[in-house]
Amino acid sequence: MRIALWNGSGLDNLGDQLIDHVNRIELGRRLGDSSFQTFAPWPCDGVPLARIDSNGRWNGEGEFDAIVIGGGALLLGPPFVHPSLQTCYLGPYPERFRDRCPAIWNAVCFNAQFLPALQEPWRSYVRTACQRLAYCSVRNAGSAELLAECEVSEPVIVVPDPVIALRPPQPRRKHNCGRRRVGLAVGAVVQAESFLARLGVADEGWDWNPQVQESMPRAIVAQNAARELAQQQALFARIAEAVAPLRTTTNLEVCGFGGVYGDRQAASKLAALLDCPLVSFHDSLGAGTIDWILSLDCLIASRLHACILALVVGTPLVAIDPYLNPITGTSKVREFMADGDLLAGYVPLHAFLDGDGSLGEFIEQAVRCQQQLPLVHSELSRKVHDHFDRLSEIIRNPRHL
Repeated sequence: MRIALWNGSGLDNLGDQLIDHVNRIELGRRLGDSSFQTFAPWPCDGVPLARIDSNGRWNGEGEFDAIVIGGGALLLGPPFVHPSLQTCYLGPYPERFRDRCPAIWNAVCFNAQFLPALQEPWRSYVRTACQRLAYCSVRNAGSAELLAECEVSEPVIVVPDPVIALRPPQPRRKHNCGRRRVGLAVGAVVQAESFLARLGVADEGWDWNPQVQESMPRAIVAQNAARELAQQQALFARIAEAVAPLRTTTNLEVCGFGGVYGDRQAASKLAALLDCPLVSFHDSLGAGTIDWILSLDCLIASRLHACILALVVGTPLVAIDPYLNPITGTSKVREFMADGDLLAGYVPLHAFLDGDGSLGEFIEQAVRCQQQLPLVHSELSRKVHDHFDRLSEIIRNPRHL
């Protein structure tokens, strides 16, 4: 059995790489003698591009027994600021998608989006894409609610992020007494427009659906990038102010998880500002990163998969969320922390910048809640495995399309 995996693992981003790895492990475990080929929905080094034309043809048509899309925050529209982002909806015209193998949304999500429900062409596009899927699973309740607002009638299953299944729940090793070790994995403050600008992708050669297109003017991209840089500088200054009282009892370390969003560069600047060690890992399967998080007494993180890895290994976590959307009132980080009943260690970026709460108090609260982490991980891990059971059964016995 041949499985096509469409995801972002070609990016220099640990979370996307781990999603691809877990998909291969869990699907391979259930589907026996299977082979996998990863495709990217946008140009990436070393990973072939899944490209769908206006006639519904893609470059792997007829070669696979299933297409597994995701997981991750791949639903960046409609409206789309670049045609590559149509890929995860099966192209510019989903109703024309020709490949008859089952296509599956595997724990995908919107990243604080709200626009798809506002106009009928966008709602209709989303509904059409979901009608073409053999199985539709999303990573959080906010994404399911947005699909409901688009009047999607097909079942939408809410499942945890697949990376939760990276390791089975296990007791956490006791650390030696002494100075507390706190890690900072606070990424660059980057939104989708800047992400596309960093990729440097061009529009040439792509087929557009004009009803779901809304190209982002370069002036707006530049304006957003300037705003994000200002937010990042304010965040780093606030972190430096907040950790100053902790220095007498705490050893601080900074880590950048990847390069595509500028996290490694941001980590280097933050470590210099704090005058503390900078650690960096380039293992795509995260072994070094996981061992580092496991060695900490607490992790302060902003990226979703940094938070997920802390839960996986049982390290107390404080999440500073730069993605909270004031219109929708949620984000992928907040949804994850809420699913794990971990909101006591959660603070939105704007609230943190306004001085809401002491960082030391957040750390103490996270450490006090440490004993609940294995139970949370166990329950979410069970749901992930149930999801892969369902997904594998659909691949093995697809409905007729």
